[in-house]
Amino acid sequence: DLLHLTGRIAYYQYHVHIHIIQIHTTYLANLYIEHDKFELAIKLYNKILKINREYYRAYLGLGLCFDKLEKYTCAIRNYKKYISFKPHSQTAKSLVGRIFEIHKLRMGKNKDRADLKLV
Repeated sequence: DLLHLTGRIAYYQYHVHIHIIQIHTTYLANLYIEHDKFELAIKLYNKILKINREYYRAYLGLGLCFDKLEKYTCAIRNYKKYISFKPHSQTAKSLVGRIFEIHKLRMGKNKDRADLKLV
């Protein structure tokens, strides 16, 4: 029983430690975003996801970074991943709107390119 209890305590401590790392790393990544250091934030969010693929806040952060860098395919992929974890959240509803805006933006750019080819 003592061995089983020790194992459970170690398991609990491990998960608490992982949770603390995720929170601190997310905080630092958010600071990078505030200072337009999107590449550094992306690295941190990816580190978080190596530890926990289900940490949905990291997908939101990645989506925001890629959106700011105009890497829309990556932004949409990460926005959709966030939405898959939190489909009924207000943030998810906003992201659906942003994805729609990105698609409209892309269609406009493709239309402009087609217009240039006609000239």
